[in-house]
Amino acid sequence: MRLLLRILPVCLAVTFASAALAERAPDGPSLDERRVAASRPTAPTASSAPTGEATVAAITAALTEWAPKRPKVRREIETHFVSPNDVSRGVELRGAFPNPFRSETAIRFAVPSATPVTVRLFDVSGKLVRTLIDAQLPAGDHSAMLRSEGLSAGVYFIQLRAGVVQASRRVVVMR
Repeated sequence: MRLLLRILPVCLAVTFASAALAERAPDGPSLDERRVAASRPTAPTASSAPTGEATVAAITAALTEWAPKRPKVRREIETHFVSPNDVSRGVELRGAFPNPFRSETAIRFAVPSATPVTVRLFDVSGKLVRTLIDAQLPAGDHSAMLRSEGLSAGVYFIQLRAGVVQASRRVVVMR
């Protein structure tokens, strides 16, 4: 998170438990931990993600493109932080093989328990191109085939959502 705050020339607003945490200061974004709800086991910091047993926090960051007189909202990104224990239990997007690919590629992933899973393909502008999986899947290793029919050559992004965990990987279609 520190890298994001330092290199993006943007206004950044972050919310956590309905309280604003980061605001653009004259010298860049800053974090006001006093606004963090006292009931949270661990407050997020600019240098690390929150930790704590079974802590799941949804942070919505609105990235804006800085304009001299008024900022323009470019994209809203929703990020979920989970405890290290939750991540180590096995929600994993292993990527696509082969990548780059011409005709088809296998997207491999694992989920630790039965959970609703969506696997979607986005273009570089963030437009949803297709949904590969939208179903309740049992625990274990899974794969989805992505065929290049109807896709232009270029870069795309695979997004896996399993419960509150989200991961994405880049795939490249060649002709």
